[in-house]
Amino acid sequence: MTGEPISYDGQVIKAGEVFHPFEDYEVTYLGIKDNWLYLRDSHGIFVKAVKEA
Repeated sequence: MTGEPISYDGQVIKAGEVFHPFEDYEVTYLGIKDNWLYLRDSHGIFVKAVKEA
């Protein structure tokens, strides 16, 4: 898994950083593997999302 930074809502998010895609909901960006973003939300649920081309 790479720690490549991502851009979200005009800000750069580095691996391990927390951001807030919605009010009262925080997500930790874990990294990218095979063009998938790996995230963990504030409830400890892992999320896998497609990286935009």
